[in-house]
Amino acid sequence: MKPLDFYNYGLLSGIDKTLLTSVDDDKACLRRGTPTFSVNLPFDWAEDPYDDPNWCFQLHCWRMGDKWLRDYFETGSCRALKKTLLIMNDWHRFHFEDDRCSDYSWYDMSAGIRAARIAFYCSAMKEHQGYFEQDELDSFTSCLGELAEAHVEFLSQEKNLHKGNHGIFQLHGLALLALCLQDDDAIRYAKEKFDVIMRDQFGNNGLHTENSPEYHFFVLNMIERLKLDELFPQSVSSNILKKATSIKRWLAMPDGRLATFGVTLPPLPNPV
Repeated sequence: MKPLDFYNYGLLSGIDKTLLTSVDDDKACLRRGTPTFSVNLPFDWAEDPYDDPNWCFQLHCWRMGDKWLRDYFETGSCRALKKTLLIMNDWHRFHFEDDRCSDYSWYDMSAGIRAARIAFYCSAMKEHQGYFEQDELDSFTSCLGELAEAHVEFLSQEKNLHKGNHGIFQLHGLALLALCLQDDDAIRYAKEKFDVIMRDQFGNNGLHTENSPEYHFFVLNMIERLKLDELFPQSVSSNILKKATSIKRWLAMPDGRLATFGVTLPPLPNPV
């Protein structure tokens, strides 16, 4: 298994394509409804200009580089890939060289999404190492190695693991990094904790414990898109997910509308 096989850009980006294509090449927008800003490095990663926790979360997921990362996935442009690597490099500079931090630097879900990106970058650098100058290659490789080890250490501590959906992203990122580093202990830990979260997420009857069809479909869709059933094969979770998948047909109407119980609400009527 290779980390690239399990990196889902569309899910881990979280920023829609329409928004990204509307932003100038040298600017970024972290969430619809917030202003664009110039991506000037070095960057102050402790910034919180809008007193907005979600904006800070997006920032520390490195989503300011999503415009170029999407370009890479669509065209294979190494120039675009390099622009996103420079953002990774600057996050490393702020936290490891300048020894600074922000309140959101190690927020649970952003650490998991970052870990998946680090694993992706490690794989992409091996594929495209001929594109980079040797000093660039050495710098990026050194930063990625230090970031990979730090994220494995952080995500392997149970005190840092979120017990809900955020934990799924954390374990996904940890497992991908563990594959890169060939860290069997980290892979084993991620698999064990994924089983624990799945037992908490789905009851004995297969229904999501939030008792909401909408939440049931949301979690299963997330697991499918991240290929977690393949990343953690032959685990307790496999049987749980099979049962949860088998009852999906009982949670939706013949026309595809979800059954409205729990926190699942009827769809809003179309405006006339």
